[in-house]
Amino acid sequence: GFNLWNVRMVSTLYLQGCVEALEGNKSAGMDDTIWNLLNCKETAYIYMGVSDEDLGNIKGLTIGHEMWCKLKTMYESTTTSFTFSFSELYNF
Repeated sequence: GFNLWNVRMVSTLYLQGCVEALEGNKSAGMDDTIWNLLNCKETAYIYMGVSDEDLGNIKGLTIGHEMWCKLKTMYESTTTSFTFSFSELYNF
């Protein structure tokens, strides 16, 4: 379900160095070109990691954070067994 996909996707984005864009907040001092590259990588990974049906629901969104929020809104309310926190990810 969504919870397992969520963990896999966050892990993939973390390993690829673009999980920071998922929160939608650019770090102070980060170059716009780097930020845009992170967002492009993130959106590509999300597009590749969703079903065709979900792709149809996020098609046209170009900001990874917006895509992520849309998917969470669609599925989080139907899944109550797990909540992932970005702060947990950063405390590895």
